[in-house]
Amino acid sequence: MTVSRWVIRLTACAWLVWLASSASAAGEAGSPSDAAKAPEAKDAPAAAAPKADAKAEDAPAAAKPVDPIEDFIQKTKQPVPWFNWGADFRFRDEYYNNVFTLNKNDPARERNYLRYRPRWWGTITPVKGIDLNGRLVWEGRYYTKPDHHLAPANQSDWDQGEVMWDNFNLRLTDIGGSGLSATVGRQDLKYGEGWLVTDGTPRDGSRTTYFDAYKLSYEAKPIQTTFDAVFIHNKADPEDDWLRNLKDLDLLTIEQDQNGFLFYVSNKSLPKTRIDAFYIYKDETARMRGGDDGYLHTFGASVGGDLAEHWQYRAEGAHQFGQRNGRTAQACGLNGWVAYLFREAGNNRLRTTYEFLSGDDPDSRTDEQFDPLWGRWPLWSELWAYHQVNEMGRYAYTTNLHRLAFGWAVVPVKRTEFLLDYHLLWADENTLGATAAGRRRGFSRTDSFRGQLVTARLKFDICKHLSGHLLGEFFFPGDAYLKNFNDPATFLRSELVFTW
Repeated sequence: MTVSRWVIRLTACAWLVWLASSASAAGEAGSPSDAAKAPEAKDAPAAAAPKADAKAEDAPAAAKPVDPIEDFIQKTKQPVPWFNWGADFRFRDEYYNNVFTLNKNDPARERNYLRYRPRWWGTITPVKGIDLNGRLVWEGRYYTKPDHHLAPANQSDWDQGEVMWDNFNLRLTDIGGSGLSATVGRQDLKYGEGWLVTDGTPRDGSRTTYFDAYKLSYEAKPIQTTFDAVFIHNKADPEDDWLRNLKDLDLLTIEQDQNGFLFYVSNKSLPKTRIDAFYIYKDETARMRGGDDGYLHTFGASVGGDLAEHWQYRAEGAHQFGQRNGRTAQACGLNGWVAYLFREAGNNRLRTTYEFLSGDDPDSRTDEQFDPLWGRWPLWSELWAYHQVNEMGRYAYTTNLHRLAFGWAVVPVKRTEFLLDYHLLWADENTLGATAAGRRRGFSRTDSFRGQLVTARLKFDICKHLSGHLLGEFFFPGDAYLKNFNDPATFLRSELVFTW
């Protein structure tokens, strides 16, 4: 597919968003919108309203008309009291250029494919407080540029994908009124903003994020604190796991088998403040080239909340130590932001972010490279997550980084949000450029400025059951890349999600 054809698709999707927004505005023309209302003086007393007629005052409000389609959907989703279900279908059109090698002469520099991901889930509740949850997922891809999958074993234009359970667990809630809950089995996990824990299956992209885990949670309401203890047992090959794929293509979801333990405490006792502390242990056994052998201990904490009416903040830090691939490991990372909220009709927000992930000093015997643990997902950039395949040999293995970012977000019309971010990126260490093999792949021995990244995303909800986004990311390499490997890179995506 040429770029021009992709732009036509993008334009058509944008037109659909505009049409839905216009229809929404037209439907609300009978009453002034929030944006059209004049702001009230904060300290001014409210004007006395004229006394309404007593009969009108006592009359019940008119019943809201029932939407027959929505009523039908809700009834089908829970046909009996002890069972409910749902489904969604996600369509994506993704295009990228120069993302991996930053080399315009690379014959495989351009890629375009369509992604189709339906999911179906259900919950059985035999008695209150006990839920059996399951979710099936499949994702196929159709390749248009090049017109086949790049894997040597699959030269077809169609990747038929796998069918799997990405959730299958038993959940016990508030056991005996004690505040203790448990979830056993395949489940999704996310802590904080997902910096270190959110994706247990990074090699399949966003198809799944599951963990095979045992989770215990205790809520201590008097001190406004929750305690989570999680044991994780993830196998690289689903065929080696307790819950096998219904259709399997022998694809590994991660480069190594992983066992781990997580203890996470979150406290909200201070006004407008949340304080978290955590300990994470991860043990790994490599299952493929590029996988890791070893173990890591990670201690960390975060704090966030409101500084004032218009100011919010969050800061998180972690220290790691252990053994990785026969070397002693010592690393650290920091991630924080400050945001200003205008609190007006457009909900404008400005944010400044700084992130530091230590890199491995090539002159040291110790491995100082920060491990993102289970945080290998596009937290701030899709393009950068894919670029790590060339740099680190693994998708979304972001490390060795200083990142300074400036962002703006706004709600231009109802049910839409536009986000624009500008990132400045540096390497902490010239780890790859210190080797001849690294220089052949385009990494500098002495310079550290990785470059500039611009990301823009338009999110929209067309209706309760249809949403999506348009995404564009553009990377302009710096002097950390040698002359033949510093061409600009592009990542574009359009997405629509239908939810039943």
